[in-house]
Amino acid sequence: MRRLPEVLELRERVRLILGLETYGRRADTSTTELRDTLHPDLILAMIDRYLKKNGFNKARNMLRKESNIFTQENAVLAGESIEDDDLIGLIRLGATSDVFEDPYEGKNASSVDPELEAGMYGIITVADLDANIWEEPLTPKTLALATAGKMGYSGSALADATIRAATLNRLVLLLLGDKARDAEFRRVFFGTLHSFTSPPQLMNKFLEYYQKPNNPPPPTSQKIAAATAASTSARDVDSLTSMIRYWFDHHPFDFTHDVKKIVTKFIESHLLRDGHKQAAQKLQSGIPNWESAISHMDGNGGSSSAATAALSTLRESNSGGPVQNRNSSLSSLSTQQPEPKVPKNIFSPTLVIDDVEEEEIARQLTVVDFELYRMVQAAEFLGRRWAVEGGRSAPRLSRLLQRFDRVARWVANQVVTASTVGQKEKKVGKAIARLLKIADYLRVFRNFHSLFAIAAGLRSAAACTFVQAHKKELSKSAQESLTLLEEVFDWTQWHRRYFKDFNATDPPCIPAVPLHLQQICLMEDSSPDKIEEKLINWEKREQLWASLKPLLTAQVLGYNFYKVQQICDLIENAKHDDSESIY
Repeated sequence: MRRLPEVLELRERVRLILGLETYGRRADTSTTELRDTLHPDLILAMIDRYLKKNGFNKARNMLRKESNIFTQENAVLAGESIEDDDLIGLIRLGATSDVFEDPYEGKNASSVDPELEAGMYGIITVADLDANIWEEPLTPKTLALATAGKMGYSGSALADATIRAATLNRLVLLLLGDKARDAEFRRVFFGTLHSFTSPPQLMNKFLEYYQKPNNPPPPTSQKIAAATAASTSARDVDSLTSMIRYWFDHHPFDFTHDVKKIVTKFIESHLLRDGHKQAAQKLQSGIPNWESAISHMDGNGGSSSAATAALSTLRESNSGGPVQNRNSSLSSLSTQQPEPKVPKNIFSPTLVIDDVEEEEIARQLTVVDFELYRMVQAAEFLGRRWAVEGGRSAPRLSRLLQRFDRVARWVANQVVTASTVGQKEKKVGKAIARLLKIADYLRVFRNFHSLFAIAAGLRSAAACTFVQAHKKELSKSAQESLTLLEEVFDWTQWHRRYFKDFNATDPPCIPAVPLHLQQICLMEDSSPDKIEEKLINWEKREQLWASLKPLLTAQVLGYNFYKVQQICDLIENAKHDDSESIY
């Protein structure tokens, strides 16, 4: 190692990826040298070569301009003599070469590298390097109960206890232990997971749970001895694998490539190695379907029925039982498939939106809205992901909000356009009446999302003056529809009427998503994420889940309207007001 310090430095940098123990823990650190022989200029040259190979010319030019080291006199730094796979080659050399063979093997050796154990199965962060799940004691500093009086530490007491706040380690132990049969605790945990941890970090915690020490440290209290005794049993393995399968079945979008990689290693390196073949098969059987389910739900291929199957288990999870219609008069939405009311010139290039009946416009609005809405995952509603970095971390929700904005601006444009043509009074009144009739059908179809978009469009700065000026010219039924629309979405009353109507509505339905986002944001801002800078505020997660639950339940039961692509395209490409976004 003294002769090749650069190789040793590279080994230390990639050891978590390769699953290697740190060299300093296996050998005398006085003989371990780390020198800066991988010169920054050489690394910049490798990066430059990578950018050139992949066509990132703008980034490459900026790198060359800022670094000011790529000169014609130095061909190496100019990136001309560096092979494409130089850096990959160095890493592979470190993984296969005998230069990493330890000449001091057995000297100062330790059994386990805790940093490696925590991070070898995924990308490790500073937040991940906390206490091992089995080393953290159960005290009021790691678990706070909402009930007053003496804190109970026994399993039976914790199973029935109301949790106020806890560390991540304690929440995982409760999930897999005392609260394993608590369906509501499980729903809250996975439904709000992204608000207090990440899927890779949770999977690493599951690995820690599996790797239960044979000889744990003495507990701080005799009352918690049962919680830290004995090694991983078959019962613990079954509980863990069942929870991972539940996680996949109900939140498949959490299983990205990195998380699936951790699960695969867990199966191959632990379950099969330790003889838990049945548990390994239980997980392995789900892996081939994960990517397929996510592909269908993302709209990259397959039929909508595949997405329905992937989401069907949410019905029991979110509602505690089968979804039933309390209002039998609306049951036809899910039991009968009406024929679309298409105009005679449906295939004509001269087809315009005015040729389509109001009811069919409402149906097609509902079809597209639900296609977008059913894809939105629980995590996208949390943490204002839809408002940060252009909604990159909430792509499906962002598309739904963009759709809302387009419909609202189309509504405003319909009113404004009618005011610029001949016979203004008749044209404007007719346009408003037609929009209100569409709104009436949307109310029947329980599509509150587009219903709110129409309300937002009519009250927008561009259209509200015309609506108020021509209100008296509307028919009695149209005036009643407008009044009802204003009452349901009355912002001065915090939209109480809407939430009352929505909570009394059964699927199929589409909520007015912007209003729910506003409610969730207020909830997130009203209480801290953590208590005493360490404990996860569990009461806040229960409140968030109470807001998320009806949103996810509404995704389960879909509409059976026929999709008429020509009408959908008309609505999507319709001219709209070019002013600032309404939402």
